[in-house]
Amino acid sequence: MRRILFQGTTAVKVIHHYSHPKVEAEITPLIVVQDGKDAWGDDELHWGLILQCTPRTLLEEAGDPANALEPFEIDSTFSAWSNPVRWWRALQLLEAMPTLGRRNLGLHLWIATGRPDPDDDFDQNVIEELRSTLGEGHDYEEIMSRPVPMDIIKLTIQLVDEEQDMHGMEYDITDELEAGTIRWSQELKRIGVSHPDYRRAMHAALEIVIARYEAHLFSYAAFRECPYARDSQQKAFRMIGIEYQLYEAIERGIEQTYGQDITAMLSIIHEEITSDDILEELEKQHPHDWEGREPYARPTPEERFTQVVTWYTEHFFKEAAAATLQKDELLETLHRLYDRWEEMPVTHPLVS
Repeated sequence: MRRILFQGTTAVKVIHHYSHPKVEAEITPLIVVQDGKDAWGDDELHWGLILQCTPRTLLEEAGDPANALEPFEIDSTFSAWSNPVRWWRALQLLEAMPTLGRRNLGLHLWIATGRPDPDDDFDQNVIEELRSTLGEGHDYEEIMSRPVPMDIIKLTIQLVDEEQDMHGMEYDITDELEAGTIRWSQELKRIGVSHPDYRRAMHAALEIVIARYEAHLFSYAAFRECPYARDSQQKAFRMIGIEYQLYEAIERGIEQTYGQDITAMLSIIHEEITSDDILEELEKQHPHDWEGREPYARPTPEERFTQVVTWYTEHFFKEAAAATLQKDELLETLHRLYDRWEEMPVTHPLVS
């Protein structure tokens, strides 16, 4: 199944791709959603770019010149790359590229349609390389500043309403709002997009939370032998997840009622078990059975509870210099709160 979301402008370009000899060709770019396969051969949905190419001139030797001049497609679709706004931007960039190849297709093109942090060296280097492939008279910043057509916004909302998996779309659209290429609307809010002002306030509130729980976070990272630092790029994913769980626990009123230590333990347990769920599901779908590799065996939830209480009472407790509850009491309180987590309303929002 292939669903064409929208089509770019047909143009003659040079294409130099590993899948085909170098040719001058008439190229029609399509943005599609289509059936695909993951790395293990299982079915999944792919999003992205299809280049329909009709060769006109062969520009390098080929084993069979006649076949080299037959129409062909280049598939640059991937799972989870599901933001129509970024793919529309990709078409704007493609129009400015006289030659298409490894330096400006696939991952390079996807990265260039985003708005990475200035200190993200990898993404910034990719953008610089892609920038060098633009034709004379074309400017990357000008292309990135073009307003997004309303049709693309409506398509995005429609796909969300169809319950398509649009992972990461909300954050990207907030970036576009920040850049002034999209106007804020209640429809965007309805599908889960945050206004830039709200996101800035939320990040500021999160930084305050992280600073307040710094001792807990550094102690637990050392206990679990996870990378952790004040620089976000040096934090393990597990620790970043715990930071966000702390934010949510505080908004649910845990800190106000039970104090920081219970809030920290509950947040850690919630993140650990959530991560275990994900790893277990991945193992079921894609078992790693190569020689010498043990299959993933997830800890039980009870083991995670015990692990966290052990960290607190035998490691962090010594740093805190005081304890208010015994292990059995801690476990009982943590189990009770964990079981109620999903039902707890936000009673203390950190950002209004």
